[in-house]
Amino acid sequence: MQITNQVLKGLKQVAEETGKELAEETGKIVSGVITGAELVKDAKPMNEGEYAAKKEEDEKTKQQEISEIGRNVEKEMDEVRKEKKKKEEEAERAVLEDVARKREAEKQEQQVLAEPKGKRAEGSLAMPGKPKQSDMSQTAEFSKSVD
Repeated sequence: MQITNQVLKGLKQVAEETGKELAEETGKIVSGVITGAELVKDAKPMNEGEYAAKKEEDEKTKQQEISEIGRNVEKEMDEVRKEKKKKEEEAERAVLEDVARKREAEKQEQQVLAEPKGKRAEGSLAMPGKPKQSDMSQTAEFSKSVD
């Protein structure tokens, strides 16, 4: 029972100390807070006329900035559109040229296949007449028998 009482007294003391420290820290925080009135000491309330004039001036400035930005944006958008169209045209032109080259190659291949065999045989690889035995022999230089 004594131990329990001592533990409770110890907890009570810790709680009191913590509460005091918390109160001191809270006081420091509150004293360090800057209020809105302190930040804008020179602020004066506007009357209706001043408020309307300020609002109109802000609106004019806003419209002027929007019109300047709008013109620049339109110009940039036109440039982007032109560039995109140019790239598309170049890509289309490249595809058409490629198709034309393929058609020309196919046309030439068909012409070669359609030529009579005699014309194709007249090329530089054709050999006139029958080949000689010495042309066909791999050992033509040793055609004589060795004694």
